[in-house]
Amino acid sequence: MKQDMDTKYHLSNRHYYVWTGIILFMALAMRLYHLNFSYSNDELSALSRTLFSSFSDLISKGVLVDFHPAGIQIFLYYWVKLFGMDMWVVRLPFAIAGTLAIWLSMLTFARWFGRQAGLFSGAVLTFMELSLLYSQIARPYGSGFLLSMLTIYFWTLFLQKDKPRYDYALGFALSAAACLYNHHFSGLFAFMAGITGFFILPRTHLKLYLAAGFVATLLYIPHLSITFAQMSIGGVGEWLGKPSRDWPLQHFSLLFNHSWMVAAIILLAGVAQWKFYKPYKGSCQYRIIALIFFGAPMVIGFFYSVFINPVLQHSILIFSAPFLFAFLFSWSYGMPPKVLNVLLTVLLAGGIFHTIFINNYYSTQHFGEFRGIAEKVKIWNEQYGEDNITRAMNTNNPWYLNFYLRTDSTTFVQSENRGGEDLQKLSKLINNSQTPYFMYAWLKPTPLEISDIIQARFPCIVQEADYSGMSKIVLYSRYDEKCSQQLSDTLYFQESAFPENLNDTAKLNFQEYYPGFEGKLPEHNHDESIKIRASADVLTDSANTRALLTFSMHNAQNETIFWTASKLSYFAKESEWSKVLLTVDLPADIPDEHKIKVYLWNPGHERIFIRALCLEQFHTNSTND
Repeated sequence: MKQDMDTKYHLSNRHYYVWTGIILFMALAMRLYHLNFSYSNDELSALSRTLFSSFSDLISKGVLVDFHPAGIQIFLYYWVKLFGMDMWVVRLPFAIAGTLAIWLSMLTFARWFGRQAGLFSGAVLTFMELSLLYSQIARPYGSGFLLSMLTIYFWTLFLQKDKPRYDYALGFALSAAACLYNHHFSGLFAFMAGITGFFILPRTHLKLYLAAGFVATLLYIPHLSITFAQMSIGGVGEWLGKPSRDWPLQHFSLLFNHSWMVAAIILLAGVAQWKFYKPYKGSCQYRIIALIFFGAPMVIGFFYSVFINPVLQHSILIFSAPFLFAFLFSWSYGMPPKVLNVLLTVLLAGGIFHTIFINNYYSTQHFGEFRGIAEKVKIWNEQYGEDNITRAMNTNNPWYLNFYLRTDSTTFVQSENRGGEDLQKLSKLINNSQTPYFMYAWLKPTPLEISDIIQARFPCIVQEADYSGMSKIVLYSRYDEKCSQQLSDTLYFQESAFPENLNDTAKLNFQEYYPGFEGKLPEHNHDESIKIRASADVLTDSANTRALLTFSMHNAQNETIFWTASKLSYFAKESEWSKVLLTVDLPADIPDEHKIKVYLWNPGHERIFIRALCLEQFHTNSTND
């Protein structure tokens, strides 16, 4: 009956299949292109947990330590054993899965709202960056997208047939179980579909529907012990922050590629559909379902993240995103082929053009860079001599970088730094270093003090590469070379007098606050951020001093609106003059009446001398060469 209705409104099989082929071809091409970009942190984490020699070790050491269900980890375990760890090969199944998911979306929404809605939705999903990006990485998002749509496809077929069919019920049960093994949110999505079905299924379908749910549950039972064990150790909430109030708006913006142009093209097609709309049987209830399937996962994830444990990320909503566009184009049934051709061409061509050439999708740094960092390490080792460089990095696992280095000869004195004691250890390692160069690689969020700690001993930045703030590598030198960093204006410089014989000061009462700088910021461009560096030459009896080099900002009412400090213990050598640094990045829109204070705070009244205090404003010329 549905096919007859489509034919009546001039959308033939040939017309539909041609457009389906065009959309799927473009979707597959966009997902296969540039698959060899650097593995992300999450991908390398998964690959590092495929190196076990037995399945039992895989579960105990590769799955139980993670928060994701076992399905994708087990798949990767066998996939890399068969085909290796080349980036293109590992990601290929996920790119194909993301493309097949678009096809299933088109088939499903064609049954809900007519073929026109399926084509429009498929066109948007082709170039939507959320769908594209998370179908290009070897994580459970492209696969979950496919399994979620497969679940809904079988669910739809089962509910729409006049008589309950065992094959559709089995397809629904198996795909729902696969969703549970793939990702917790794809499992949530399958569960939502199962519950929703009870409100719309014919009474004749109830027994078989319950049986399908029972089979899906039965298939998941072997995984329950893993799920409970994973829940006991926490999860992404240990490092993922709670979503902000405007997070849903940010997600909506992402669905339209952060572009008014894309939103306008979709709006154009959405408005045009009203002129030709013809009623489609059952579409009203499916509009409600589409809104539920799109909105409920985001609402659940948001409030769970705010009140219980942060889990909400854009990637996990790829499973529900298609239903927004299904709803938006749910009034397109009845659109004549000529109008459909024009709108689909504008939508598909305009969206693809915007994604590739305006948003520069393929040249944008989407994740932290590991391959590029490794290449820099190799180049600098060859250029400056491997034995002349002391190397350190901050990463979740040294294997991630070693995967690209492919050598055991390049060593790192520190591979992770969580602040606190790790900063003290880094300081000692730098003090003990005898090499002329020091290299540091940022491969995950890193304590801000690290650069200052290094530059206090290795003041010259020889080369650096910054990958859109997601990762970074810097080569420092002890000596004056061609530094990439150019310090600009000196805002304040003060030399302090101190006794020639410091032994005579043993019984002096040393003050808590040392004189420093207090004043307004220099005139600056309010469109550009400001980088300020305070430095002090200090002498202290103990390297474990509690003293701080302090920076604060105050408004016109002298209220403190910003405060930060460097611990002298990260810089000081016992009974030796040491340089202490404190670099502060300030926003561009600082009111002119605000003032800053820079001073040394000595809460323990320890014996500390300051030889010089300096305040500079500078900029950095860095490249990714």
